Amino acid sequence: MKKLINQVVGIIDEYEEEKRKQGLDNNIFTLMEIERRELKTHEYMILAILRHRTELVKQFMECMELPKSFQNESWNIEKEHHIVTKGKLGRIDLFFTSKPKMRTKKKKCVVVELKIDAGDQNNQLKRYKDYVIEKGYAENGNDYKIIYLTLDGKEPSEQSCRGSKKNILLRSFEEHILLWLESCIEICQEYGDDVSFIQQYQILVKKLTSGEQMEDKVTELIKGSEELRKCIEIKQALPDIKGQLLYDFMDTIHQELAKKECEFLYGEFDYECAKEYYGKNVKIPDIICKITEFTSKNKKIKLALGIEVYYNLYFYIGYFNEQNELINNEQFKKNNKRKNEKVENAITQVLNAEIRNNNTDLIIWKTILNSNNQVYDFKHFSESCANLMDKSTLKKEAQRIARDASYYIKEIQDILEDDE
Repeated sequence: MKKLINQVVGIIDEYEEEKRKQGLDNNIFTLMEIERRELKTHEYMILAILRHRTELVKQFMECMELPKSFQNESWNIEKEHHIVTKGKLGRIDLFFTSKPKMRTKKKKCVVVELKIDAGDQNNQLKRYKDYVIEKGYAENGNDYKIIYLTLDGKEPSEQSCRGSKKNILLRSFEEHILLWLESCIEICQEYGDDVSFIQQYQILVKKLTSGEQMEDKVTELIKGSEELRKCIEIKQALPDIKGQLLYDFMDTIHQELAKKECEFLYGEFDYECAKEYYGKNVKIPDIICKITEFTSKNKKIKLALGIEVYYNLYFYIGYFNEQNELINNEQFKKNNKRKNEKVENAITQVLNAEIRNNNTDLIIWKTILNSNNQVYDFKHFSESCANLMDKSTLKKEAQRIARDASYYIKEIQDILEDDE
């Protein structure tokens, strides 16, 4: 055991010394404690660099080893591109769509799924493939690529891609992103650009990837250690503990809403969904309550309020079809302009929030804070989530959230009824 500990300490000391020599902790992201945030740090930075110069987009395609036909395209780039497949809401981290010079030329697209800490969601890559095929990017099978971008280039889970790995490219920060950043710095320096923001991000990526290498070395050492096996068992049990707490919280909210006679779009809260949120097959736990119902083009449409856990906990409002599937909000607006205006006006009054064009199928979403105005960050299991281990706190918070939800539902109902 002593020998093992000394070996582990030696690896960690070597890593810390290398960090010190290269100044890897001296970057703005580490100092602000946002170095592992996929959206606010990595998506934002990659997109900012891509938009700095068009040459950097071409260089990205080249460093990601995409076919020449992709490298020679011009691209629109969007982060957090919202999609709906089979009624399930999703977000593509970075979505590239080509801008062909000739109208007759087929468009291409590139999906980038970025993973730092998060696990794969159930059917995640399969849903992305279904979406791009539905949008017509895959008529000949070669007009789309999905880049699965991780620190070390690992494969996605079977549950994410569901067997078909065609057009899924495994790429890493360690190799491909660092190569791209180095190329970007060289290109921008030729133009006389200030490249300090790219260099800062380059330092961060070097830190994360070298840390990953260090952890791999330590993992190899402790695999056969009986003394440390219990520690590993505790770590493996944590997803179940956190999943159980998430289930208890959402189920209590569901029960409190039932007491207030809210009408659910489906039955009891899904136990497996909450349990798997912290597993390899991440699902999105949610509760959906009907606000009102009306007819559009001889089809019943439901306006409903949802309480969902993505990374944080939030309320959302959207339109649902007869199969209780979320429908395209923009399409509904086109065909039901007056009805949608009344709905949006009611939501604006009740939630005291501005409705913006967020390129999503939802009408609006609103982050749910706890009684101390803290975000429920279930992805990283923030302090506000840990506090729910106290059953009294969990009950009070669930009651408060259910009270707010039922208030929103009742007030929106009353306004829409008055407008009829």
